[in-house]
Amino acid sequence: MRIIVVLCVFLLNFLSHAIAFQKVQSDSLSNKKPLEDTSKVLIKKQPTKSKGFQSVQIPIKSNFPANSIQQYLKGNVSGLYATEASGEPGTYQYMFIRGTSTPLITQEDVLKTQPLVVIDGLPVLSYENPYVYDIQRPDYSFNRIGPSTNLLAGLNIADIESVEVLKDFSKTAIYGPRGANGVIYIRTRAGSTTSNMSFNSSFGVAAKPSITTLNGGYEDNFRQRFYSRYATPAQLQSYPGFLRDSITTKYYGESSWADAYYKNALIYNADALMSGGSKRATFKFNVGTQKSSGNADETSLNKYYTSIDLNIIPRSWIV
Repeated sequence: MRIIVVLCVFLLNFLSHAIAFQKVQSDSLSNKKPLEDTSKVLIKKQPTKSKGFQSVQIPIKSNFPANSIQQYLKGNVSGLYATEASGEPGTYQYMFIRGTSTPLITQEDVLKTQPLVVIDGLPVLSYENPYVYDIQRPDYSFNRIGPSTNLLAGLNIADIESVEVLKDFSKTAIYGPRGANGVIYIRTRAGSTTSNMSFNSSFGVAAKPSITTLNGGYEDNFRQRFYSRYATPAQLQSYPGFLRDSITTKYYGESSWADAYYKNALIYNADALMSGGSKRATFKFNVGTQKSSGNADETSLNKYYTSIDLNIIPRSWIV
């Protein structure tokens, strides 16, 4: 009998506490603001900058005299990797945004993973055709026929206002399948109603690298330590012939080829920009030159460019 009374008392206390908790919860919910006001506050707190978009301001050319867009973007954009296969100026440089989607086995695979380049709203072909690589199939198509050309190195850096890198699919969806690997949007400078004139120039030197060259005598001394201790009679008979005769000056002579191959090279650029006009017509005139000589033998990139842009409204009702 006592057990039944204790259970009834416990049940009544539990129900009273549950009713009180429900009343307090309903009172707290009634004091809250409507859901519409809460959502508006949350929208205001969201950041305006998207993670899939990054804008890069092009500095003055005299501060950073790069010869291609890839050199400007390298190290300045998160998630973008730009490669330079060699130090020769003007050669093609590959760009990868947020890694690669497929394994890179042939040169065609590398070109398929390149981002889309758009200049003032116009998509351009910024990479070479893989046909020059497909001619030599046995070497996995990584060595091309003829010299390489970086088409983006032909752009005038001083005429570019900003570069926008689109990484997220929500930003690149308007370009369709071509924007699957990311989009690099380049905006060029436009004429303005205020008169403007500027001149930029820079000079520099591509320093000769410090290289220690070796001859056959160094290699012969290095090999003899191992041949005298571990070589078999058959291996001693097959010792390289060009190392057997130390009188041969072709292999044992002075190794000074680095002085003939590497040298200090001059780098300079100069460009002038003039713009102005009125509300009905604006103009922009740009002229310049750039020479980027490599420190290796017979490597250089020479650019000469000029452009005239006119924006005219012949009638006020034309937009």
